[in-house]
Amino acid sequence: MTRNLIFCAAIILAALFIGGCTELERSGYSPIPQNAPASWNYQPYGDLRN
Repeated sequence: MTRNLIFCAAIILAALFIGGCTELERSGYSPIPQNAPASWNYQPYGDLRN
């Protein structure tokens, strides 16, 4: 019984650490550049060469 409780607590703590936001993300900063176009805008069909 206690082994299952410890295992469940470890799973919950791991999920909180993995799924949590960083302090910068909570303050509104996004590490993904929002004004940069995606790569498919430059090369819509991949790396094709004639």
